Amino acid sequence: MAGGKGKTDRRVWLVRIALVLLTGGIFAQTLGFGFVDLDDGAYVTQNPYVRGLSKQGIAWAWSSTRAVANWHPLTWMSLQFDAQLWGTWPGGYHATNVVLHALNAILLFACLRGATGSLWRSAFVAALFAVHPLHVESVAWVSERKDVLSSLFGLAALWAYLQHVNRKEPGWMFLTGFLLILSLLSKQMLVTFPFALLLLDYWPLGRLSELPPRERWKTLVREKAGLLVIVAAFCVIAVVAQASGEAVQSTAKFSIPVRVGNAIVAYGGYLLQMLVPIRLAVFYPHPGSGLSVIQVLLAAVAIGGITWGTWRQRSARPYLLVGWLWYLGTLVPVIGLVQVGSQQMADRYTYLPLIGPFFALTWLAQDLASRRGATRVLGGVGIVLVGVLSILAFRQTRTWRNSFTLFEHAVAVTSRNAFCENNLGMVLERAGKVPEARKHFERALLFDPKSVSTLCNLATLVQNENDLPRARELLDRALAIDPKNGETSRLVGHLLLDEGEPEKAVEYFQRAIDLAPTELEPRENLANLYRAMGKPEEAMAQLRQCQKLAPANPEIWNTMAATMVDLGKPTEAEAMFLKALDLNPNFERARTNLGVLRHGLGDFEGAIDHFRIALKLSPSNQQVIENLSGALINSAREAAKNGLLPEAKTMLEEAVDLTPTSFFAHHNLARVMSDMGAEGIARRHFEAALSPESDKRRVQPADLAICHFELGRMLAVRDNYDEAEPHFKAALEIVPDFEVAKLSLEGAQRIRKKLKEEQAAEEAQKK
Repeated sequence: MAGGKGKTDRRVWLVRIALVLLTGGIFAQTLGFGFVDLDDGAYVTQNPYVRGLSKQGIAWAWSSTRAVANWHPLTWMSLQFDAQLWGTWPGGYHATNVVLHALNAILLFACLRGATGSLWRSAFVAALFAVHPLHVESVAWVSERKDVLSSLFGLAALWAYLQHVNRKEPGWMFLTGFLLILSLLSKQMLVTFPFALLLLDYWPLGRLSELPPRERWKTLVREKAGLLVIVAAFCVIAVVAQASGEAVQSTAKFSIPVRVGNAIVAYGGYLLQMLVPIRLAVFYPHPGSGLSVIQVLLAAVAIGGITWGTWRQRSARPYLLVGWLWYLGTLVPVIGLVQVGSQQMADRYTYLPLIGPFFALTWLAQDLASRRGATRVLGGVGIVLVGVLSILAFRQTRTWRNSFTLFEHAVAVTSRNAFCENNLGMVLERAGKVPEARKHFERALLFDPKSVSTLCNLATLVQNENDLPRARELLDRALAIDPKNGETSRLVGHLLLDEGEPEKAVEYFQRAIDLAPTELEPRENLANLYRAMGKPEEAMAQLRQCQKLAPANPEIWNTMAATMVDLGKPTEAEAMFLKALDLNPNFERARTNLGVLRHGLGDFEGAIDHFRIALKLSPSNQQVIENLSGALINSAREAAKNGLLPEAKTMLEEAVDLTPTSFFAHHNLARVMSDMGAEGIARRHFEAALSPESDKRRVQPADLAICHFELGRMLAVRDNYDEAEPHFKAALEIVPDFEVAKLSLEGAQRIRKKLKEEQAAEEAQKK
């Protein structure tokens, strides 16, 4: 017995290792992938609350529903933990998803083996779960952390329930409920969990035979009363959260008959994709009323036929009915009866529901093979199937490499996909490929002429090309389609600015705010416009509202600080810059602005410290380089005034290294070297300052005149009057009333004349 148990344990570990290797072999490539322009901004890259673990971030995670029209605090916290661990490296976030998926496969194996006692069939189902291409979306998409995380807790809850059944100890049912809550705090997907447990009670647990016939279902349902209360509460939470985020579509857009018809077709579509997982895409356009009656009828007949067949086989093959009902039931929350978004279906929705068909077909294949003595052949077929699915999944995963590959693939494998055409256009426009972007925007409008998003994107593109009439026409169309779209009003405001009508732009920015009071962008736009119009008080009023909406957004604190500078309140401005940096220590712009503030207050050393940090954060930022050079120059001037010439020399040499063409850096270094007696070096820097190549953007005529004068004076002191005289003349040409230069020129000319006379006298005497 001990030897048999040891052999079984080795096989269990072999399966676990195989599942990890399968998962890693397919999804390890995602560690080299980036974020994509589909929700990853809202979830990670542009979310100020996902920058690490903090009290403020965690509080937001538990209170926010507007960000992505969902309430899933544990998902937010897991992403915050990733941010703490990995920073901005996308590979770290992908790695977490891969690990969670591998754990889910292992947990599924444990649950099936614990419920059925079958090692290899459970292993095969877990392998299908690990490698099926339909599951790529849930793993390769960082924003779908909620899927793999909620499934981890859901499968753990299922494992705890199996312990409850086997051990008859009340603590396990409590743990089941607790883990279910964690699952629902990650994503409200498993709201059908109690009903799924009832299915497992029927098969494979066979609990009905343990109870009196009349009390069977009552007893089992009563046992799950606590779980039913939990899922009911989370159903309400999900609906409220999605409604608050305006994600739930109205029946005017998708009528009840359309939703029911699409749900029937989607049930059939997912099964086809399970069997033939090709031409998968990130988005499948909803056909709306364009769905044909024949499609709905065929799908309904197929679903009805499978339901009838599995019911007929409920005694001989109960796993078929359980697997089928698991599939139908777990898909209910996402089948589209409550339409969220505008997609027809989504690969990610199959993550847990396909477990039902997987185990139903696996047990059926084993039954049929056993009757015909083909078990070994079945094993070989299973290995080949897992291999083929792994190859398909590996290829599908590659489409998630970046935003371009993702949307390009979706456009290629679907038809009339306005959503992905529009998104591909945005990706291409950001990459500077404007003609290609325009083509995809035009195609998106061809497929969906009423797409407000596409109209706005194309309007922005042509506006950037200075085709303002075309931009106006597109935005007018968008406003006619949806007058209450705040984003369209905001873009009209920007167009009015380009048309030279800032007062009207204020009106449209305000309209955008009224239509979407919780959106930050129109308020920020209006605040920036008020600042440009010289109205800092009005700008600050808008920014205060932004700060209330997003207290952890460092961008807002930075803009507020800059506005305080406009108001002449440097102390308050500095506190706000520091707040922005507290929220994001790597915020280069706030660091630079704080350096500029300190520089303006005469604290050159403080400014240098801030500019140095900013330069480390953005080594190629020319503005930061020039700011640091300017602060070094001014600090060196102060040092030179105080007689600290070596210190001044060091700072000015650094300024020259940073800005080799800077007039001020060379001029001031020339002064210091002259004072230190290094006339040769000083002359080189004077000449570099005056050369045609030097940067004279902020150089005043007086600065040039002084530079010529100082070089001339240094040459004159060395009795080099011939070279000194042109510089004195140049100084006077630039500033005619430069009295010291005039006196120096006259003195140089007198000395030159006297020297010539003496030289002539000497030559005459020699003759």
